[in-house]
Amino acid sequence: MTSRWIHVHTFQIAFMIALIALPTAAAPRKAAPKKAEAPAASLPLTTSSPEARQLVEKAQVLYLDKVEQTEAIEMLRKAVKLDPAFAMGHELLSQISLDSAEQLSEQALAFKYRDGASTP
Repeated sequence: MTSRWIHVHTFQIAFMIALIALPTAAAPRKAAPKKAEAPAASLPLTTSSPEARQLVEKAQVLYLDKVEQTEAIEMLRKAVKLDPAFAMGHELLSQISLDSAEQLSEQALAFKYRDGASTP
């Protein structure tokens, strides 16, 4: 008799909790507050050209946040044209380029200029 009583009352308690929670679950949810956009993480970039640095930072945002690979590639090409010894610019371009020949040549240039790059 005791186990049946516990079973029935456990069911009733669970049913009551479900009824109490029902209006809350059916109520429209408030939109989550918008989070402030975090500043883009910056890599240690060694370049003699502030403009090349800005182009690389913009390319990172285009590629990583906005998924605009073609535009990012063009910005990286401009950056390494402004500073041909910009090792990280060459490396990033080698990683996202769609042209395998460009990937290889940019990687070789990044390796060539690696000694002038800053260390973290």
